[in-house]
Amino acid sequence: MVEHRYGGDWTEIKITLLKSYMTAYTRALSGKNHFDLVYIDAFAGTGERVASVEDPMNLTQNGKIKYDGSVKVALNMIPQFQELYFIEKDQAKIENLQKIKQENQNRNITILKGDANYHVKKTCQNIKWNRKRGLLFLDPYGMEVEFETLKAIAATKRIDVCYLFPLAGVFRQAAGKISNIEPYKEGVLTKVLGTNDWKNLYKPSRQTSLFDSEISLERERGADVFDNMIYSRLNEVFSYVSSPVKLPKKGVPFFSFYYAISNPSPAAIALAKRIITHIVKNC
Repeated sequence: MVEHRYGGDWTEIKITLLKSYMTAYTRALSGKNHFDLVYIDAFAGTGERVASVEDPMNLTQNGKIKYDGSVKVALNMIPQFQELYFIEKDQAKIENLQKIKQENQNRNITILKGDANYHVKKTCQNIKWNRKRGLLFLDPYGMEVEFETLKAIAATKRIDVCYLFPLAGVFRQAAGKISNIEPYKEGVLTKVLGTNDWKNLYKPSRQTSLFDSEISLERERGADVFDNMIYSRLNEVFSYVSSPVKLPKKGVPFFSFYYAISNPSPAAIALAKRIITHIVKNC
């Protein structure tokens, strides 16, 4: 079995942020509303996480503890999701997911192998959303999530999104000087942000003189530069977007966790705001 190892404290926090919203979401939309609930995990992984711990008493197996990943959190949720879609491109992880499906034969589980952007868009298009509501988790391994995919999700007007935005990954692609950004990295940034307006973040360097043959364009420093841009872009397509939760909470943030609501209904937005405010306050 392949082990899915990731991150530090932010790994626990992101799962807490997802699970807390999932719990409130399923309770609010089940029962009297009679909605069928759909869960889509775009980067499903193995279904569980493995953490290394200090174990002087040898109480664990090789100093490792297994925790439920997003897949198992969704499967164990009460009230239940009626449909679950797990997307993964790695064959070894697919085999883990197949085992989980085999262990839960009474559940309506669909495993999709391949590109997350393709399968998310196709799944959003294929589901008849009239009496269904969805929760979608975007926890990319890097810079995989294209903004066109987010637009397809928002177009359903029925899906709430938990999106772990790869803030550090964006900064790695976006060099301090625009002249140092390779063409393929420009393409990645444009796909992730859905616009090439990120180039407007680069301004003439204060160190550039009148005698320089070329003007050096440099971007503003600080983590908020790209956070502000993706927050603005998300608000262009979703009905409501939460302020980001920076992860880790101390030091330089690597990720920003967003809740994005596609349903334009005032009642749906008000409910989401109440849930999110409570979660963030207590996280």
